[in-house]
Amino acid sequence: MFIVNQLGVLAAGVVAYRMTASDSQKLFWITGFAGGFTTLSSLAFILHGSNLLSGLIYSVLSFACSIAILAVLRKGAKQ
Repeated sequence: MFIVNQLGVLAAGVVAYRMTASDSQKLFWITGFAGGFTTLSSLAFILHGSNLLSGLIYSVLSFACSIAILAVLRKGAKQ
């Protein structure tokens, strides 16, 4: 699940920062396609089925990796 969520973040970041697309195309790819991978409900499901420490570790790593992926994509984006 972790890898799938990070791939969704990567897909959304590529569309947002690297692709030349209209607003409606970005809306489709980011919220529709990438949003199918990176739902908050999947994170809530994982956290519900784990103990407090492993849930905390998972959520911190997930958010940190997501922010790092977007930071790298944004840094390399054409202005």
